[in-house]
Amino acid sequence: MKLDETVPWSEFRPILEQVHDKARKNNAGRKPIDTIVMFKMLVLQQLYNISDEELE
Repeated sequence: MKLDETVPWSEFRPILEQVHDKARKNNAGRKPIDTIVMFKMLVLQQLYNISDEELE
């Protein structure tokens, strides 16, 4: 919650979407995670030393 108050997450969206600009071949499978949500997850992972398995 503190990060949401201090970090303007939406300002990162254009940059992140350029990096992750990959067209889907079809609509099968799970829908991709929102780029901002994924970015937040990666930031929290680094701040709190969370493993990939714990993050899931």
